[in-house]
Amino acid sequence: MFFMVGGMPRAGSRMYFFLIEELMFAAGHPNSIELREKLGDKLPPRTINHYFQLPQLLAFNRAAQDTNTLFAIRTHKGLTLTGRALIRVGRMRGAYVYRDPRDVIVSALERGRIMRESGNAERYFGIGPYRTFARLKTLKGGLRWFKYQQFDRWKRWSSCPNILMSRYEDNISDPKKTLISLREHFELDVPDEKLDAIAAPFFKPEEAVEKADYYTIKDTPGGGALKNKGVVGRFNETFSNEEIQLINDYLGDIIQKMGYEI
Repeated sequence: MFFMVGGMPRAGSRMYFFLIEELMFAAGHPNSIELREKLGDKLPPRTINHYFQLPQLLAFNRAAQDTNTLFAIRTHKGLTLTGRALIRVGRMRGAYVYRDPRDVIVSALERGRIMRESGNAERYFGIGPYRTFARLKTLKGGLRWFKYQQFDRWKRWSSCPNILMSRYEDNISDPKKTLISLREHFELDVPDEKLDAIAAPFFKPEEAVEKADYYTIKDTPGGGALKNKGVVGRFNETFSNEEIQLINDYLGDIIQKMGYEI
């Protein structure tokens, strides 16, 4: 079996993924270095944002079966029919983390501006569209991006049975509760007394600077940090009243369907 960890961009998905990995390690499963030594080329990449298709999922399934090893992988993509089938037959378990759409858009627009200003907005292979965030230059563009891409992916995850849906805001406010829900969902044998130590590097980095630095890596487009600012409700301070009204008019139904108030 393997775990598929889905995440909405700018919703702390990297942090969420590493929390799951830490729970796995605490339950006695190998860490990433040990997995690489054990599986070699059979170990799939941990992040599959660009290739979440049938061949990759079947390769992950084979690696898990051939080696009898538990591992987790991460994606921003929507859940596919193959993924649903693997969950249904018990070959894969899934979790998905998301965030208030308004704060997602704030963070995406900010990241896009930083990417453009830093020259990190290259087109893939020298052609095609700019990287996702770099092409978001206006609020209206961010609204369309969320409605037609991110909300569609959220629906595909949330409509699948046996997916643990987790809100960024809840993870920030009560990390221990998040760890308990992850432990139960993935059936990991981790005692309660270890949970605070697992959470500390992510939510209190001053208590575990080395671990926090290890996990704050820059290997993917979009930042790579565990949290950007980690502030809930940033949109209230960032957008004007007129802009917030525009957001509510455009995404109001979606915001409410996702469990947030407007």
